[in-house]
Amino acid sequence: MRLFSVVRLKWGSLESAVLHRRVLAMEQLASLNSALLRRRILAMGRIESAYYAGLAFLRRHRTAMMWAAAILAVLASCFTLPWFRPRLVQYFEQISADQSDKLSIFRALVGTIGGALVGATAIAFSVVMISVQINFARMPYGLFRRLSSDFILLGYFGGTFILAFLVAATALIPGDRIAEGVLVAGWGSALSFLLFLLAYRRALELINPVFQVGLIVSHATKTLRWWSRRATRVKALIVNETSNGKPASHDVSRAGFFLANPNWSIEARRSIDHAIAFSRTHGVLGDHEVSRVALVGVVQINAAYIDAKGKTFFTLLPFGGSPLVTDEFVNSTLERLRQHLRDAISRKDETGVELAFQTLSSLVVIYSRIDYGDRQSGGKYHAKLVAGYLCEGVTSTLPHDMPDVVMNGVRQMGIAATTLLANGDPNDFLAVVEKLTPLGAVGVAHEKLRPVTMTVMEQLKGILCGLLVSKFHDIGYAAKRINEGIELLVTIFIDGVPDKALSDTHGSNLGPIYSLRAEGTFPYWLMKVGNELLTTKADDLAARRIADHLEDWSEELFQRHKPVFVLAIEKRSNFTGDLISWIGHVCRTLMAVSTSDSCRPHTAESLKKNARNLVSVLSWVPDDNASLDFVENYRLDEELFEIAEAAIHRSCAEVFDAAERVLMELTFGRGHQNRWSGAEDAICAFATLALMNVDGAGEMGLKGALTKRLSKTPLFAEGDRDSVASAVRTRAENFAYDDYVSSRIDVAMRRVDRARLERLLLEIADIISPSTLPAPK
Repeated sequence: MRLFSVVRLKWGSLESAVLHRRVLAMEQLASLNSALLRRRILAMGRIESAYYAGLAFLRRHRTAMMWAAAILAVLASCFTLPWFRPRLVQYFEQISADQSDKLSIFRALVGTIGGALVGATAIAFSVVMISVQINFARMPYGLFRRLSSDFILLGYFGGTFILAFLVAATALIPGDRIAEGVLVAGWGSALSFLLFLLAYRRALELINPVFQVGLIVSHATKTLRWWSRRATRVKALIVNETSNGKPASHDVSRAGFFLANPNWSIEARRSIDHAIAFSRTHGVLGDHEVSRVALVGVVQINAAYIDAKGKTFFTLLPFGGSPLVTDEFVNSTLERLRQHLRDAISRKDETGVELAFQTLSSLVVIYSRIDYGDRQSGGKYHAKLVAGYLCEGVTSTLPHDMPDVVMNGVRQMGIAATTLLANGDPNDFLAVVEKLTPLGAVGVAHEKLRPVTMTVMEQLKGILCGLLVSKFHDIGYAAKRINEGIELLVTIFIDGVPDKALSDTHGSNLGPIYSLRAEGTFPYWLMKVGNELLTTKADDLAARRIADHLEDWSEELFQRHKPVFVLAIEKRSNFTGDLISWIGHVCRTLMAVSTSDSCRPHTAESLKKNARNLVSVLSWVPDDNASLDFVENYRLDEELFEIAEAAIHRSCAEVFDAAERVLMELTFGRGHQNRWSGAEDAICAFATLALMNVDGAGEMGLKGALTKRLSKTPLFAEGDRDSVASAVRTRAENFAYDDYVSSRIDVAMRRVDRARLERLLLEIADIISPSTLPAPK
């Protein structure tokens, strides 16, 4: 970007040339300064990153670095000992010649210091251990025994005792070895003080509940890895194949080893109990940070268990299964978490309940990694089991007046369903969807629960988006169940919650799937996917699969949305406008996808058929005038016009015919005879479409259709027919092509031939009411 603007000058003069060179020099200097500034900022960023990385390294390894520095200092003093020895011996000899025996005084001094260190060590050890054990008194017995006999802390005190005895023992060193005595006494005293500090820090760590949880998790994971290594060593002794000589789908040797050692996971189960006990205890105290760390430890232990067990999990088959499907460790973990969740709900501990939901959701992610071998017909059995516990937990929270907690639980259910969709069978997540639908219906009961409905719609939207881009080849059944759940939820909400004139309660709560007014909604996502598919090539298998999924999803849309559309009109819901726009948007997207290069011919035909069927939903407007007036507020005619226009551009003749037929029925159909308020716009739309559709029947077809309809059914009363014809003539002769217009029909009228449009409109007016023909001039 230029930093200085150059005034236009007469470059022929010397002054102008000098000024120009000065400006260029200033710009180059500014550019150079900018480059230097960028380099300086990047250098400062690298220095700051290195600084914080160094601090993190020091925090992680400070004890080891402290010991390394002490050892280096001791070694350095040992290397300098030959230089110090003669000087120290000479010093003590000179003092002894002048005065009394100072060597004896030195020996008494180090003996006294050694004894004092022994006493101080005993006192400090007693005080620290009593303090630590008092803090451990509220723990489970097994954990209390493990932490109260911490080997590192005991080692620190043992080392201090040894150093104290060494300092005291230097009093026995002969005079010619006084240098070694001074060295041992000095370093012994210094290292004793260092060990006191380390013991104090270790004691503080031991009474830190976060550190205690870390010890629990570390012990459990080490034990599981130890058993895993043993099982791996046994693998070489057992042939891992079936009776027909083919390789087994499971790790038979590892499974046999674990069956022969049924208590191999007992330490891990005990650690799970301890971690959940920590979470419950500190949850009661309000220390939810410790509770969170403990539950994260539960997830980490389960991850280590799955890694240790390997390919020895069995899934539940449709027509029978193995007794090995049941896993005692998994069942024990889930039962402990269920009890913990029930306890948190009974205390109305919202944070504790949310942490339990997050833990179950994380376990779904962990268990979805289980490899069941080649027999995948049962899906991710254990992950589905955890998802069931999560759904039941969220449902049990409803009677306790905690809407925020329910919303968080619904989000975790959405994460669980998406995880099952990404890692399991295409139908694994349907149990979660079945639980989400009744949870969304609670918004009918009370206004403060309506955010739960919106959250459920958000999760259903995320699940639906994930299903449409999933790797599965057949999603028909899953898509059908999702559509059924959405239809049921929308129907219950519209029927049970009144929609006020200015509040748009229905549209705001059902918006994640149906709203076109915000980013992040399903229509916005569908538009992006459609645009991406239009740029793909014919050999793009992923794009072809997505097009097939859109076909499966849209197959029954018209059946699901017809009763919803009728109900929205009956309830006079503002959601009617959202539904009209949504249907138009989906129809246009389906037609666009049908023209992509990656879409197979039969898929393209099915997409067009589904779009045609979906358009027919808009024809189910009740015949009473109140319903027709209500629908006109949302410009249904313009939406149908846009669908027909898109059908022309996408060469979808059947969709065009369906949209034109619906618009014709709404304008001139049975029961609409005495309504002509929207006929003028509809006639202009028919004429514009006839001129656009060069491949269709065109102008003659439109005039023939109107004549045929006039001969069968009287469209309007005589006076109304004259009014419609006069309005059409006025519109044809005085249409303002240069003025601002907001109607989408008027915008399209500007894009067709003006003379042909005017002539066609006048001919249509003549067909409607010949009596209003203007007198010949």
